[in-house]
Amino acid sequence: MPDISKINAVAVADIEKLDSILAANIEKVNGLVFTTAPAFTGLLDTYTGAAAAYSTRRLASATNVLLRVRRDTGGGTGDDDEANFKFDTATNDLTLSSPIDDAGSSSATNLGQFLNATGYTDADSLGSPADGFVDTWTDQSGNSNDAEQTAHGSQPQIFDSSSPTDLIKENGKAALSFNGSYLDHSSNLTLTASSFYSVFTASAATRVWYGIVSHSYLATFNNRITILALDTSTSYSHVPSGQSLYSITRDGVGLAKIGLNGTQQSVSGTMTNATGTWNSIGGFSPYRWQNNYQELIVYGSDKDSNTSDIETNVNDHFGIY
Repeated sequence: MPDISKINAVAVADIEKLDSILAANIEKVNGLVFTTAPAFTGLLDTYTGAAAAYSTRRLASATNVLLRVRRDTGGGTGDDDEANFKFDTATNDLTLSSPIDDAGSSSATNLGQFLNATGYTDADSLGSPADGFVDTWTDQSGNSNDAEQTAHGSQPQIFDSSSPTDLIKENGKAALSFNGSYLDHSSNLTLTASSFYSVFTASAATRVWYGIVSHSYLATFNNRITILALDTSTSYSHVPSGQSLYSITRDGVGLAKIGLNGTQQSVSGTMTNATGTWNSIGGFSPYRWQNNYQELIVYGSDKDSNTSDIETNVNDHFGIY
């Protein structure tokens, strides 16, 4: 019969060794400093007070949904389900991996599945990729002034089923392709002092207007792009050259400054009309925007002193210049 006392002695010794090992490892763990990922700080968190803001990236820590997408599998006669989509938590951008916010009848968990993009599960048995159009571009300012379009034929496009591997992009970032489409705001804004920061792709066009303040704050005309600071009195014109960052700041008294790709431009004229109504993204009939758009931030104040920092933030993300 085994010596129970020896067995007990071995057991006790092993337990003591185990306790020692555990204690040593716990001390090692306790000695480590565990850090969590830093809290997200967006442009709107740093430069507060935006009147409205739209982007294909997350602009504020409070941002949830970036936009609402309608999928079309039959050229306007097929599946027209809609869903809201958040930012991709890995990049804070809109991507095909952006989580769905309100699945409704869809079994999709992200934008790629919702559209049946290449490389994603056909969660809703669509059979083939669906075109994706933007029903609503969410206002990230917190003022709920979303830019919306319920008419299917006038919605900007975000995904082309003929190129089903990714979203429509400009310089590697998601973009809304307007091509004559437009979005109207849920409520108009009347602005006196104001600042605008826009990222879009400009190309030569016969006559296409971009309506935002007093109908025309930016336009392409006769193969040139013209920025109008509230009215036709203060303007800057140049030949369009692809993806660009345009800025306008005005003090509401008579001074307007116009910037292109981080550089202030010489302008002509003096601002005469100090108040304007902002009503849409994409122009007014029959003058509609024809290019890709990625970001528009509007302040109801003169942000001239912060413009350089805001432009740097925008360019750091989009890599424009």
